[in-house]
Amino acid sequence: MGAPSQFVDLGGFIEVTPGYRGSRPHIAGSGVTVDRIAVLHTVDAMGPAEIASDLGLSLGQVHAALAFFHLNRELFEEWLGNLELADEEGADCDHAQRGLHL
Repeated sequence: MGAPSQFVDLGGFIEVTPGYRGSRPHIAGSGVTVDRIAVLHTVDAMGPAEIASDLGLSLGQVHAALAFFHLNRELFEEWLGNLELADEEGADCDHAQRGLHL
C-alpha cells in the first residue's frame, strides 16, 4: 500500500504580510501571530489543544506555528529581546511579548 497522494503542505500555514500585524509571522487566514502561540505555550504553559480551542484554530495550525517558532527560535529571541529593551526604555510593547523569556 502506497502513501496517501494528498498530503497537506505545511508551507501554507504561516504567512508574513508586510504591514499586517507588524509584519509578524501569523497563521494564514487568521490574525493570530506565531509569537502569541509561542507565549501561550511557553510562558502560560498551555497545551496545543487548549490553545487551538481558545483561539478557534485547528490543532494543525497550532502545531505549525509552534514548529515555525522552534525552527526560527533564535530570530524570535533576538526580536523579542529588542522589544523588551524598547519597553524598558518606555516604548509601547505588547505585554504578552514581554513575557517570553526563552
